[in-house]
Amino acid sequence: MSQKNLPKITLPYSNLFAKDIDDEFLKIAEAIEFRSMVKDMDFLNKDRLFHTDDGLMQDSFYNGLQNGKMFQCLREMDIRCFSLDLGPGVSGVSLKGRHYYPEVAPLSREELLKVFRQRLGFIKENFKGLLLLENLNYFKTGAYEHICDPEFISQVLEENDVFLLLDTAHVVVSAFNMGMDIYDYLNQLPLEKIFEVHLSKPGFINGNMEDLHSLPDEDEYKILSFLLKHSSPLYIAIEYYKDKDLLLDAYKILKKRLDKTNIS
Repeated sequence: MSQKNLPKITLPYSNLFAKDIDDEFLKIAEAIEFRSMVKDMDFLNKDRLFHTDDGLMQDSFYNGLQNGKMFQCLREMDIRCFSLDLGPGVSGVSLKGRHYYPEVAPLSREELLKVFRQRLGFIKENFKGLLLLENLNYFKTGAYEHICDPEFISQVLEENDVFLLLDTAHVVVSAFNMGMDIYDYLNQLPLEKIFEVHLSKPGFINGNMEDLHSLPDEDEYKILSFLLKHSSPLYIAIEYYKDKDLLLDAYKILKKRLDKTNIS
């Protein structure tokens, strides 16, 4: 694997950065992933991405797009890639603890595909950059049916000509809760569609496998090694939001491992 094929190290612009991003992070990061509108970015000579944790099926999010303010924001920030969650799989949900629960009747697979085509078409009409959908983690609440199925994910991406933001923790949680091997799950995804990777470690809370946004360790780097052998992501970000110093150390480790052409 040549150096030019390695993904760009990407830094989420999170609550850890009160105003400016520390110089040490800027020396490592080649791209910034924003989560909200940031006006003064003259110091950021980096690729600019934008991610929202809102889901494509959520009526509250989609209805909010109608006024055009989000698209204006993306243009003003010169955003190259816009990513959003593929789920939950119902239009109205409530968040109880860490999981979504449906407040309306779930749609069938074909009904979901129809809604996705319409909504993704609208977004693509108003945003001319690259559009990415993030895989979600599966829980048996009724709000995650279909959308975490690798075959369904593949169909959505192919039919709508959009790309995948692959969250490694979500893969682990989905595979565990669906009774699948992690790599069997990954092999059923359209790996050629991966444009960005979110790297973090999940874990157990009260016996449930959850996305904890913990620092990656050898398990995550094993998954990353697999992804770099079977796909060509352009960006990779660490999702960890608790301690700036620990995050910096994690990015230094990531850079060292990417600088080696053989990640193990």
